[in-house]
Formats: sequence, structure tokens, C-alpha cells
Amino acid sequence: MPLDDLVGVIGVLRQRIADHGPTLTVSETRTRVALIDPLLQVLGWDTADPSIVVPEYDVNNRKIDYALLGQNSIPAAIVEAKRLDSQLQPFLEQMISNARIVGVEIAGITDGDQWELYEVLRSDTSEVRQLLNLKISSSSSHLSALKLLLFWRPNLASGQIESSKMPVAAPPSMFD
Repeated sequence: MPLDDLVGVIGVLRQRIADHGPTLTVSETRTRVALIDPLLQVLGWDTADPSIVVPEYDVNNRKIDYALLGQNSIPAAIVEAKRLDSQLQPFLEQMISNARIVGVEIAGITDGDQWELYEVLRSDTSEVRQLLNLKISSSSSHLSALKLLLFWRPNLASGQIESSKMPVAAPPSMFD
């Protein structure tokens, strides 16, 4: 995945949020199709390939919006999707519970604009560590791309998730 492709998709998503926000706030499905799926796709998660992503992953009669599969088709992470402009905080406990049921340590939640990624720690507590908190519409496309590399398939599927760092050689204003 060339980084330019990711930056380009983020630009398209920012424009969709600006142009079609009211339409996307109506339904989770609209948000998934217009905002979430395209970003997952460019990050290497082919949402149309059930060997890579299982939408509506069923565990214990619970539907998890996305199971991102790692090695041996075992979920590496889950992503909970909400409609655009949803408050994500009320759904964190559901996300944590679902991550524990599936048996993954990485869980994300998004409304297509706000993206949050968590490391779900020990199963006997509700403790989580936030790895990412990004609002695409209010961040530069380049900075968003760097932060969203946490979701990049080779990174997330490896089980050894690494965050990207701001390039040392680039002037800070380049990413504002």
C-alpha cells in the first residue's frame, strides 16, 4: 500500500463527510459503505474477502461488525461500527466485551470519522489502553495516514502492533 493511496482515500473521506454528512448520520450501513469500508480496504483489509474480513462476525449470538483476520483465519482484531456522528463512549464496554469473547487484544470503534483503537488488557478487568484517537475531518490527511497505519493489515495481523512516528526530517508544519 503506497502511503499516497492512503492519503488520497483520507482526502476522499473528508470530502464525503463534508458533502454527505447528514445522509450518513442516518444509518450505520451508509456509514460503513461510504466511510469505513474504503478506509479498511486501502489499509489492506479487503472487506469483500471473507478470508481477510468477516463482516457481522457471529460469536455467542452477538454480531460483531468486523472481524479482521490474522494468521490461520483467526481474528486479529475487531472493529465496531457506528453511524456518523455517533458518540462512541457509550459503546466502549460493548467493544471490550466483544473483544474478550472473540479472544482478541486489539479492538477498534469508529463512526467513520472518529477512529479509536484500544489494546484490551487482562480479561479480569475492564482495563484498556487507547492506542489511537483520531478524527479524520479535523486532522490533516498526512497526519491521519501516519496514525492510521496502526490499522494497516501487515501491522495489525502480525499481532505485534507498532505505531508510526512523525518523520524526524520533515518540518512540523508539513503535517498541520
